[in-house]
Amino acid sequence: PIVGIAREVSTDSSSKECLDLISAWIKDCERNHPACRRPDAQPLPTRVIKVGSRNSELKLYTSKNESSRYISLSHCWGGVKSMTLTKDNLNSMAARIPFASLPKTFSDAINITRRLGVPYLWIDSLCIIQDSAEDWEVEAAKMSDIYANAYLTIAADGAANSHGGCYVAGEDRDVKATEVKCTDVFGDKCRVYIRQNTAYPEQVHIPAHERTKVGLPSTLASRAWVLQERVLSPRTLHFTAKEVTWECETFIRCECSGLLEWGSPNSSSGSARTHLTVQNAFTQLDLTFSSDRLPAISGLAAAYAKSTRYTYLAGLWKEDLPSALLWEFDHHSISKRTSCRYEQYYAPTWSWASITGPVKCGWQPFDDVMDFEVVAADCVPAGKNPYGPVQNGFIEGIGMVATIRLEKRGRTGSTE
Repeated sequence: PIVGIAREVSTDSSSKECLDLISAWIKDCERNHPACRRPDAQPLPTRVIKVGSRNSELKLYTSKNESSRYISLSHCWGGVKSMTLTKDNLNSMAARIPFASLPKTFSDAINITRRLGVPYLWIDSLCIIQDSAEDWEVEAAKMSDIYANAYLTIAADGAANSHGGCYVAGEDRDVKATEVKCTDVFGDKCRVYIRQNTAYPEQVHIPAHERTKVGLPSTLASRAWVLQERVLSPRTLHFTAKEVTWECETFIRCECSGLLEWGSPNSSSGSARTHLTVQNAFTQLDLTFSSDRLPAISGLAAAYAKSTRYTYLAGLWKEDLPSALLWEFDHHSISKRTSCRYEQYYAPTWSWASITGPVKCGWQPFDDVMDFEVVAADCVPAGKNPYGPVQNGFIEGIGMVATIRLEKRGRTGSTE
């Protein structure tokens, strides 16, 4: 047909119709997507929320190194105060978490987890001790496994903070179709239903077989921490303001119709070009704390190191030297942030992680024509996370040295 065929979108994302569609997506993914298959049970994170059935009491559960299905939540904190795990309430939360005390995003995620029949849910603010720098550092180093091993990830794209919720209903959803009576080319009367198109901006440009992830219009998608959550998760349910969308290794789907099929994986997800593309995208995104520049991408770094056995150097890779040093501030970025050196030391000046703002790390596979040899390179982590901030680092090399003069020119071309 000239006009596409689509499903009618429910006016309530918490409806049975919506859940049935989500269940169908999951079942199809499990049965028919070889690229998405994982062992049915994966090692549990250090702590998870035991959700049980609808009337069961919630409690914080500390894993005993067992394996099970669990769901992870990707959400925006939004600067709004809400319930968190602390040293003081650790024991009380292990005994019972009052459902009524939870912000809406968390309670909705628990409801979704229960309805899908999954026993555990991982939420960063409730499963990492927020007033313990040591616990936070240890758990941040495990982000790669936490999201990669999750049965699926719930992304609260429609919520600006933890009180916004996952579910959207009524006029807020704005998905009602309008009936238009018309006549087809044969003179027969027919009905066409139209609704406002849901806009999906440009995706992170990585080839489909290299873990491409669709871009979504939300506050959540603009956060730097969220990028690794999206890339590492095998399946993601996006609860947007307009509709629920599905993202896995094989398909992107939405409630109204299928959006895009990725195609068969035919290349390693750990390729250098892929990692650089993700790294460039990461620097375009927002961070609340400058100290998170490296921790927020440490999960991806850990996954890349696992697949390549490369040595990490505060955002760079030893095996990619010296071409990895050819990064620059991205002057053409849509990001409004400017570049400057961090006041506090997080990385050596030869690393892109030492500055603020968007960075362009170009792929330059011409080491064979470079008259520069790396003799030694190393970084000393500042804490327990080997992919986090460093105490110090160095690169020692042999090559030609030339004296250069740098000039900053104004718009008129004069030297300032």
